[in-house]
Amino acid sequence: MLTPSDEHRRTQLAKGSAQSMKYLLNEEQLTLHDGRNLCFCEYGEKEGMPVIFFHGILGSRYERHPNDKIIKDLGIRLIVPDRPGYGHSDANTQGSYLEFVDDVLQLAHHIDIDRFSVFGLSAGSIYAAACAYKIPERIQGTTLASITLPLHSFADIADLLPSYKMHFAFTRYLPRAARLFPEITIRRARSNPEKIFQNIPLGRSDREIVFREDLHQHLINSLLTGCEVSQYGFVEDVMSAAKPWPFSVDDIEIRLDFWHGADDVHSPIRRVYELVDRITNAYLFPIQDSGHFFIYDHWADILKSIVRNCRNC
Repeated sequence: MLTPSDEHRRTQLAKGSAQSMKYLLNEEQLTLHDGRNLCFCEYGEKEGMPVIFFHGILGSRYERHPNDKIIKDLGIRLIVPDRPGYGHSDANTQGSYLEFVDDVLQLAHHIDIDRFSVFGLSAGSIYAAACAYKIPERIQGTTLASITLPLHSFADIADLLPSYKMHFAFTRYLPRAARLFPEITIRRARSNPEKIFQNIPLGRSDREIVFREDLHQHLINSLLTGCEVSQYGFVEDVMSAAKPWPFSVDDIEIRLDFWHGADDVHSPIRRVYELVDRITNAYLFPIQDSGHFFIYDHWADILKSIVRNCRNC
């Protein structure tokens, strides 16, 4: 059951777009086998093509383009879980990207879907890639947008912002100190969410998107929902982003579609090109004059590509 504050947040989310939340199908909390809770939303077409969307580091089960008529018209059933430690999903302190795949399988069983596509944004792309790696037989398509790539050495951080380079070094040599940065950041965001969007590095295109009238309040509400119970998910995402993944993307055999902004200052596209060149069944869709948050301008294009890939698989 949702609390009154949850219901109020859903009402507030509709501001800025007449279509926002209009096609919400379901909002539910699932109890997993180990007793943890997994909260999720479903949007769009109930009998449509299932796509599980993994939100980014500032997101929650409400993160997606607020005009749900797009997914309704495309015949998509979009399932958006709060990732562990976000929103009303309990953290898995012993788990990693691969353990989360078991949560996804329980969710799929609960909502009665066999095969499905996965679509991840930013840090959420790592979770989508983990699904493609661990359960390829269940995956119809994998879309990785604005992916945060694994960091193995100082060579990998050459193009990163100075603050990210410093965090990478601290994570390697002073991990306890490294945790202070995301902990302070998310605490401040909970009390003043406007400030996090004002302070994070944004290129021109990203700034236009983040502060656009039909998106700004939507993004704030998604952020607040993600950290309203715990800050664990955000902090762990930041810490994990500075470490190698527990699996190799090169070992994924099914098709991977990478969508990436050519001007992404958070995850430079150079490394995405290098990764795609190594993988036989990988395709890159570079978006010119766009940054980390480009999906809000290309949401329909990405989803249309997902639908085409599913029909052809």
